[in-house]
Amino acid sequence: MLCNIQHFSLHDGAGVRTTVFFKGCNLHCFWCHNPESQSFAPQPAFYAARCIGCGACVDACPHAQGGKTAFLSGNNTCVSCGKCRDVCYSGAMEIIGTDKSADAVMDEILRDRDLYAATGGGVTFSGGEPFLQPALLGELLRSCRDHGIPTAVESAACVPFTVIEPLLPLIDTLFCDVKSMDSQKHKAATGQPNDLILQTVTAAAANVKELIIRTPIIPGFNDTISDVGAIAAFVAALPGGPHHFELLPYRGICDAKYTALGIPFEAAGLSTPTDETMQSLCAAARQRGVDCTVNTSIV
Repeated sequence: MLCNIQHFSLHDGAGVRTTVFFKGCNLHCFWCHNPESQSFAPQPAFYAARCIGCGACVDACPHAQGGKTAFLSGNNTCVSCGKCRDVCYSGAMEIIGTDKSADAVMDEILRDRDLYAATGGGVTFSGGEPFLQPALLGELLRSCRDHGIPTAVESAACVPFTVIEPLLPLIDTLFCDVKSMDSQKHKAATGQPNDLILQTVTAAAANVKELIIRTPIIPGFNDTISDVGAIAAFVAALPGGPHHFELLPYRGICDAKYTALGIPFEAAGLSTPTDETMQSLCAAARQRGVDCTVNTSIV
């Protein structure tokens, strides 16, 4: 199950890339910038600004009520059948989530192979959590390797290392999030403790070709020198290093996605950390002995 395949991506690894977004994640971070990737099932989305009010979607919906589709009426009978989307002239209705075979995904990936060669790019598998669909991910990684295409995987690492280990020889760059060293705080913010994540990242660090640790800086959650310093100390102690450490400032520009999906955005109202704050946190990380940069290109 995939959310999207994004061509000409510039921020998910080196060069020009194709980014394949897997659908489904076992974390539910309250600030998530890709809420459409959390559920494993297809989801309807309504973009009000595109709607022309023609009513075709209501006529097509088998569970319409009160002059609205099942999704918009809130009667909990929407089954994501896609009939509203199929007749929506303006593209206001979408169904996010598509089952695709590895062959179909590779057909899209191979369209960009000349760009990979010219720019030093490749394919990035993101999400959601790609390692929660290891069979599909493995097939795609092996096919990319057969075609000489560099690969990267972006992961929250909340999976057993036994799932990741067989795929590591096929991954050129592994990006892993470490959001907090405080397990209770991590669970409150994401729905899961951090124990498995830290174990998996530690095991992967000794076996992967290139590991980049990322920490999204979320105001009120992990935006202190103490928080970032603890993560940096963890990164500095990882085997197989040195490993690069990136800090990503919270952006909060995804509220339209939550509105379209009809779900609340718990991080609404949070401010983007200032450049001064980000540089201060980065300096604190470097004092722990890690190569740290602020990455402002990831949203």
